[in-house]
Amino acid sequence: MDFADLGWRCCWLDRGTCALGQIARSAPRHPNIIFILADDLGYGDLGCYGQTRIKTPNIDKLAAEGIRFTDFYAGSTVCAPSRNCLMTGQDTGHATIRGNKDGSSLSATDFTIAQLLKQSGYRTGLVGKWGLGDEGSPGLPQLKGFDQFGGYLDQRHAHDYYTDHLFRYSDRNQFSGRQEIVENREGAQKTYIPDLFANAAREFVRTEKPDAVNNQRPFFLYWATIIPHANDELGQKTGNGMQVPSDAPYSTENWPQVEKNKAAMITRLDSDVGALM
Repeated sequence: MDFADLGWRCCWLDRGTCALGQIARSAPRHPNIIFILADDLGYGDLGCYGQTRIKTPNIDKLAAEGIRFTDFYAGSTVCAPSRNCLMTGQDTGHATIRGNKDGSSLSATDFTIAQLLKQSGYRTGLVGKWGLGDEGSPGLPQLKGFDQFGGYLDQRHAHDYYTDHLFRYSDRNQFSGRQEIVENREGAQKTYIPDLFANAAREFVRTEKPDAVNNQRPFFLYWATIIPHANDELGQKTGNGMQVPSDAPYSTENWPQVEKNKAAMITRLDSDVGALM
């Protein structure tokens, strides 16, 4: 599957015109926003919070040059309600989704941060795991403010790091539906999905950057990586659900294999963050 198949392309927009003699004034500039959500990553897994064995130099650099949030909490202990809280700002007493139940979806009236930013002139993109509404539900990403989406709709589907299909939405070509990853069919492990997402995130930033072509429009990218969540089904069969192409750079460590794999996943994510920056 070509990374470009996720459907993010450069868009040539019509230019506004000024009346003769009128001085064109630039609108106030809004910041671009990139929110990276790492699934099941603990704060103690990063060097900037005290980890000494797992290498995370790029994320550590972000922390050193910016702000560490030391009182930032997930909305829930499990996936779907936590993401519901993140997207809507509601606590679990008011959120629509309160557990990891199959078929859960945001309601038609739930209002997300993506919808708010879109109303404020942002271009919005989602790469990765959604988990707040499957096909035919009112909670689909394109119904909740995202102009572009490529990834998993269902949280259980997101356990598979070598899936043979994802879902995509593109407002530019009006594509909405299943996107086949033929090289992963019949159990083949050719395309590692987090690598696909990392490239898609970079492509979104490249094509949606505020410039003359895009009318200086800001963007919001929600990169919901599945790293380092375990493939629970694989873990039940083999005892090691941490799915990664290689355990480098920890191959020679005297650790259980599952721990080497987890560390490799986190360092791989750190490299992806560095490439995006």
